[in-house]
Amino acid sequence: MIKNFINKTNKLSTFAINSKKATFRIFFNDVYNFIERKKDYANSNKENPLIISGLSRIGKTTIIKQYIHKKIASGSFEHDFLYIPLNKILLKDHSLIEIVSALETLEKQPKYIFLDSIHTRRNWIDELMNLQKLYPAYTFVAISNINPGMFDDSFKSSKNHIIIPPITFNEFIHLRKKESLLFTTDENKNLYIDTNDITEINKEFYEYLRNGCFIDSINVKSIEAKNKNNAIICDQNMQHVMNNIFSCSSYYGVKDNHILNKIFNYLILNNSKSHSFEDISIDLDIAKNTVKKYIHFLEASYLITRSLKLTSNAKLLQRQTRFKILFPHSCFIFHNQDINQISDYKNIVQNAICIKFFFSNFNMGYLDKKNPIEFLLPAPNFRYAINTNWIQEDMKNQKHSETKQKHITTFIHNNNLNKNTTAIILNHGIKASINKLILNENQQTTFMNLPISIWAFCQYANKINSFYNPNINPQGTIKLTTVYL
Repeated sequence: MIKNFINKTNKLSTFAINSKKATFRIFFNDVYNFIERKKDYANSNKENPLIISGLSRIGKTTIIKQYIHKKIASGSFEHDFLYIPLNKILLKDHSLIEIVSALETLEKQPKYIFLDSIHTRRNWIDELMNLQKLYPAYTFVAISNINPGMFDDSFKSSKNHIIIPPITFNEFIHLRKKESLLFTTDENKNLYIDTNDITEINKEFYEYLRNGCFIDSINVKSIEAKNKNNAIICDQNMQHVMNNIFSCSSYYGVKDNHILNKIFNYLILNNSKSHSFEDISIDLDIAKNTVKKYIHFLEASYLITRSLKLTSNAKLLQRQTRFKILFPHSCFIFHNQDINQISDYKNIVQNAICIKFFFSNFNMGYLDKKNPIEFLLPAPNFRYAINTNWIQEDMKNQKHSETKQKHITTFIHNNNLNKNTTAIILNHGIKASINKLILNENQQTTFMNLPISIWAFCQYANKINSFYNPNINPQGTIKLTTVYL
């Protein structure tokens, strides 16, 4: 039975692979090098399997099929690749070893075995590791909606594990074919990204926050003409994601999905607040250990990320008891609460901006409201400080920004943060210039006074420019992408 299913699956997957219409993610090249163990992944452990993880419906499976298609087009044989969807009912009652052992009877042996939806199996990490030891001739590539690094420390910083981020605003603009809204200018050998139509780019950014998290919400000719349809697609996608995650939650210590859903909805409705496990436990009347365990699972599922509280001099508190919640898919916040006030929109924007730092392996922390800095990124040699500005009239905004810069400068200087610090003042709808303020000869603070939509576009800009425009030098400097590079 297993052999027949695998033969049928392999033929079906080959047909699916040959579809050239599927949307390419900008992280395709990363995944390609990851599987090929090239460049940044050259030192991955060949005795361990490869794992690709990320939230459901962001294109992981599509990237795998596109990888296989590219390999076949480059001269590899079709039988070198085997794609097995482990969430199929026929395979549910069979172990990975039973499934793979059936391959020994195949006339042509595969070299790569792709195990999709592996997170739907109990104890899959241990089973996968044993599988690679038993069958070292195969290269196993597992696709998971659960982060294995949250349950196995060996995958936390492993080159055998790659995380696919959600759709970026840069991708959104390119896939919507709206590149004409932005242009680059060359100044002092640095590339700056700007726009001639801030209203239109802000409108696109709004739609990105509302519907742009899923690939099948992007490929429409006119979002304005199909808002209702897009909302339905987005709702369906969110429901699919929740069902997918909740269906296997018991494998990860979750005993009650009703309580899990209650905690998740609470975090959505209180996304702007600073939390502690104790506070949530009291508010929801749920045991603290249960709250802690279930939030850990929500993090592992890429539904949320915790931003830890920092001291004013950018250090983590010794007792990390307080945190804010960020959501990789902003549409979860957008579609589950009323956006009536500018403060509600501000929280969603901050979420969308800060979450990208986490997917770039930077842990963005937050500070108390009394400080002029809202979010701070500590790193060995540089720091990013983020503040959002919501005064929309140009004249008031200029005076307000000057005052804010003074407050931020004083704060940075008083807390010894002024070595190579970039203070990013994000403006809602305001087109402002980039300013640099020199504190002294050896220490400086760079102020980037930008529209939020422009900053969002610049995240991952080098990566997307080299991907969609291969003639552009990928090493070229784009002023606002130091975050990623």
